[in-house]
Amino acid sequence: MKTEREANLFMLVFIVYEFVASLLVGIVTMAAGMTGELARVALLQGVTFLLPCVVLLALRRWDWRSLFPFCWIGWKNILFILIMMLCAQPVMMFLSGLSAIVFGNQVAETVSGMMQSGGLAVTVLVVGFVPAVLEEAVFRGVVFSGYKNAGLWTAALVNGLFFGIMHLNIQQFLYAFCMGALFALMVRHTRSLLASMLAHSAVNVSQTFLAYSAGQAAAVAVEPSALSGYTPEMETVLLWLETNAALVATLFMLVVSVFAIPAFVLVYRAFARHNAVRNAGECAEPVASTVEPAAKPFNWSFWCVVGIFVLYTCVAWLMMP
Repeated sequence: MKTEREANLFMLVFIVYEFVASLLVGIVTMAAGMTGELARVALLQGVTFLLPCVVLLALRRWDWRSLFPFCWIGWKNILFILIMMLCAQPVMMFLSGLSAIVFGNQVAETVSGMMQSGGLAVTVLVVGFVPAVLEEAVFRGVVFSGYKNAGLWTAALVNGLFFGIMHLNIQQFLYAFCMGALFALMVRHTRSLLASMLAHSAVNVSQTFLAYSAGQAAAVAVEPSALSGYTPEMETVLLWLETNAALVATLFMLVVSVFAIPAFVLVYRAFARHNAVRNAGECAEPVASTVEPAAKPFNWSFWCVVGIFVLYTCVAWLMMP
């Protein structure tokens, strides 16, 4: 993509294509008798993300490096990214839990179904690593390439917005928006998709293992006499905690986030300073200034994408039981 206009137009076509691809994959899996959640998700990822990249390169005949920038980011950047994602996880889990209280958590149900049909190892591959490659290729590759002349924060926030919209799930939107913006910042600083792929896989793999651990804990039978040794008051408290486990976990993540956010900011600043020096020598293209140039990302195709998502969300909300 050469301009914001082209990137927004691609996003508009992509969001419409995503609806069509989801419908077609559903028809194909039903016709083929593929009832497992794992097969459906794997096929959907390939059709939704890999196919558009291949078609785009074939039709436009662009140099793939202009859409998918790769350069070795260095071990220090890898350490920075892993620490940043460790600090960001509590915030993401709080935002996810907050949304799940209102809208439910369909993602957790999907991952649970995938584990039942394919096991932990295959689920980690399909949920943890495949999206980290394919989704990053589309959003921090194709879409983000159109914002190379935009300011750092404009490019990151618009890309995060598009990434949140792509999930077509209001429960995922808030934390996906934040993650998408963060991944875009990493790519802009390092000039490499390896940065966002590493960060994305770190989030997805850790969340898959957390979901597996939660499922294992829930499968453990609770003895009826488990609370017999406590006072009536303590039994009431423990029963409330068990009944409101999701709310308690969300509040706990909020408390942890209070300490994690300052740590994240410190590491991010060190990461940005390190790459400002590094980009002057190793990568040809310098990091864009935080001063916003005269970019015009908010055109008709941008608002069409937003409008489609709002309309879809309203319909999904009205259809909720």
